[in-house]
Amino acid sequence: MLQKFFNIIEKSFVLVRRNIKLILSIAALDVFFIYLYSFISSYFKENIFSSIAKVTPDLVQKAKSGISLINYFWQSNVRSEIIINGLLLIISVYLLYALFQGTTWALAHKITGKKVGFGKYLTYFAKVNTLWLVLFLTFLLVDLYLTIDAKLSGRTGLQTSIIPAYANIAFFFAILYFALNSYVTPSLKKSFLVGWKRKQELIPRFLFILVIYLVIDFIINNLWKLNQTFALVIGFILVFLALAWMRIFIILSLETN
Repeated sequence: MLQKFFNIIEKSFVLVRRNIKLILSIAALDVFFIYLYSFISSYFKENIFSSIAKVTPDLVQKAKSGISLINYFWQSNVRSEIIINGLLLIISVYLLYALFQGTTWALAHKITGKKVGFGKYLTYFAKVNTLWLVLFLTFLLVDLYLTIDAKLSGRTGLQTSIIPAYANIAFFFAILYFALNSYVTPSLKKSFLVGWKRKQELIPRFLFILVIYLVIDFIINNLWKLNQTFALVIGFILVFLALAWMRIFIILSLETN
């Protein structure tokens, strides 16, 4: 099993070297995606925070008196503003993600030699991500509620149970794990089956990706101490090349039994 793992690592780097133009195309799409995401999300988030700021003073008093935050927001006069901007944010990010990330994964499949129809794959990618979007939003809402509830109620870390927070984090990583599986397997059902049956094999490979990013983070932090501009340039290159490599590594990991 260990030899197979090293073979996948070796093959992934060989494919990166042999397909450098496609790798750079994937990296460029990732950069453009993040730029558009930052621009669009900051606009809608600013509108949402502006609406929340209007009721914050009253919100603090309501929280201290024990009134449910959800009920308060539902009855507040900024409810429609928050809901509309929130929905527009979700729809915009989903469409961006489906288009740009679907394209990068399709290119990654091409690099590994797997024949996938571009239009067909984008359609499949968009469909499976409707489920991951709902689950991810659930994670965000629970996390947001736990954070706001703890801060507004004045509880300290010792007074707040850590079980819901850790359970929510575990839920997030489960979403991420099965979502990445679904980008490679031909159906959503099969992605769950493969992810569960091969978890002892696949999870260590996925953790290896985390190790790669920790190494990059270590390099950037040490370069930052020497020269901040140089650290930013090298970090930028390493992170986006690693993102492109990650897709190839995941595809090879799932296709190699």
